[in-house]
Amino acid sequence: MVEDFDYLIVLRNLQIENANAIQGLTYGFPAITAINGFVHKLSRDISKLYQLEFLGSGIVCHKHQIQAYKANPFANYVFSQTRNPLNNKGESPAFIQEGKMHATISLLIPCKGIIRGGSQGPIKFAEILQKKVLKNRFAGGTILELKNIEIIAHNENIEIQEKKTRKLLRSLLPGYALVNRSDLLTEHFERTFEPDSKTQPLDVFLDFVSLKYAAKVNGVFTGP
Repeated sequence: MVEDFDYLIVLRNLQIENANAIQGLTYGFPAITAINGFVHKLSRDISKLYQLEFLGSGIVCHKHQIQAYKANPFANYVFSQTRNPLNNKGESPAFIQEGKMHATISLLIPCKGIIRGGSQGPIKFAEILQKKVLKNRFAGGTILELKNIEIIAHNENIEIQEKKTRKLLRSLLPGYALVNRSDLLTEHFERTFEPDSKTQPLDVFLDFVSLKYAAKVNGVFTGP
């Protein structure tokens, strides 16, 4: 999260339906680029009314459900597909395979600027922001509900700010926060491949995320 900010905006419990569950190399959760695009669109909408700039986002996932199934424990997952209505000619439209998911997500958005209007300023700002949020799409999905919006002013006192942060994080439980763990990919490369290997980063990533099965004979695995 960004350390230098004036306000922290909390979009609490965004209930999203049919968001993209696979995009580029991301599977099982909306791509970070798609979420950043959502925040950027909000920033542009709000900048027309307020002197505010959104600086990024922290992501906490409370619940997710991928629309997929597999026929048996060792089969590949298959996305559940929907059939679209007939077009204006009464014909079936072209079938495009898509991976969808439902999710409940909270976003923490640091921003710089000024919210004017005295004590009622943040309340009016939250009402305007809520309308903007519900009008937009989230990673291709539909936002069904937004529990509430909190506007938290940044405090220059480090101890007070840390207490406020801990209290906020506890209030977001149960949930999983997305963090950058690219260091695990580096460790996997150093542990699995030779130092002078010509292996590309994409090969390391695919090896890291692949599911591997090994036969078990008399209680001992025979595979790698």
